[in-house]
Amino acid sequence: MISKELSTTLGLAVREAKKRRHEYVCIEHLLYAILYNNSGKEIIESC
Repeated sequence: MISKELSTTLGLAVREAKKRRHEYVCIEHLLYAILYNNSGKEIIESC
């Protein structure tokens, strides 16, 4: 089972890939979706 926040982030990654007419969801789409989320952004910035 995945959390609601993860589900939302994955959904955003899929939408971004579709918006750009990409055939697959790649790491770039996932990173975009993570950075769009405030808590994800904080995690990336702390690395």
